[in-house]
Amino acid sequence: MRKPYVARAGGLPYRVIEFFEQNPEEELSRVDVASKFGLAPSAVALGLDAAVKGGALAYEHNDDLTLVYRLPTQKGADKALAVPATTWPAEARPPAKRAAPQSPRPSEEQLSQLVVETGKPLPGRGLPRGFEKWAPLVGLLQEPDTSVALPAEWVSGLRRYLTTRNKRHKEANEPNRYTLGLDTEGKNRLWRTA
Repeated sequence: MRKPYVARAGGLPYRVIEFFEQNPEEELSRVDVASKFGLAPSAVALGLDAAVKGGALAYEHNDDLTLVYRLPTQKGADKALAVPATTWPAEARPPAKRAAPQSPRPSEEQLSQLVVETGKPLPGRGLPRGFEKWAPLVGLLQEPDTSVALPAEWVSGLRRYLTTRNKRHKEANEPNRYTLGLDTEGKNRLWRTA
């Protein structure tokens, strides 16, 4: 006998299931889940895969033939809205992939509002040419063991930049290293570690 799926408290599946339990008639596309819960759209499918396979969530086509997440239908209740691909009308095609959104450039005002902190613990835990737009942010952290909390929309672009920057500095045997991740309070944070 298969064990029922149990979502870890605070995790993405838990928050999505909780949302649907409070709003049982709602349905969310992958992009909707990403914007509602502060994730990249590409992370949603991986984050909710176990909940879908475990039967806690359904990922199926709605009446508009859009793939959406929702609570699964009860056995014996109305027929599920899943539409097999073979029954799609010829003019209905899955939407074309959208280009990944560009992360916003931090303004001088936003940079001036950030608070550099020391002593925040790092919980054990990246960009090609032309992305020096993050240099002013990295430049705020002048001393080792300092950190700054960041808006979620900056994380993707900054991660690419730091990966390239840290690699360059490592190859040059320079100790100027930065780490990006979640702090113990669950906030996105940039640390200077050396």
